[in-house]
Amino acid sequence: MFQHFLNSIDFSIQIVIQSRRLDVGPYLKTLEEREDVQTEPLLKIQTREYMQFIKNFTDEVNIMTKQFFVVVPYSTPTVSVKKGFLSNLFPSRETKTEKDDMFDEAKTQLEQRVGIVKNGLSRIGVRSVLLGTEEDIELYYKTFNPGDTINISATEEK
Repeated sequence: MFQHFLNSIDFSIQIVIQSRRLDVGPYLKTLEEREDVQTEPLLKIQTREYMQFIKNFTDEVNIMTKQFFVVVPYSTPTVSVKKGFLSNLFPSRETKTEKDDMFDEAKTQLEQRVGIVKNGLSRIGVRSVLLGTEEDIELYYKTFNPGDTINISATEEK
């Protein structure tokens, strides 16, 4: 099915897979908070033992999270059919409205391509989400700063 999806698109895409070691720190912190609130001694012991099990298990086994990103690039045609070959060799000054029109056309083309990819992925049972500006910033930050586990959106709100 995935092969049919790839064969159905007539433009290039990039598939980026990001593997990271799972950070169980927040989960362990939640368990510690629950242990502190626990009044039943037996449940307190079980919670502590469970936390120790999780710590030991994640130390021994690398548990990885994987995120898949489909990049839909767009590049403008190199030779414009509207203007002809010679006008590409000798570019004229384009007005602001012409540039805006070209931008709007490129944006529409890109949105159509994204729609095709989203529909194709949903047909094979893959849920996809279009990243917004905040998610893009966080993705780039995590890509170029792999050691940091900081949440960009949480720091911006402070």
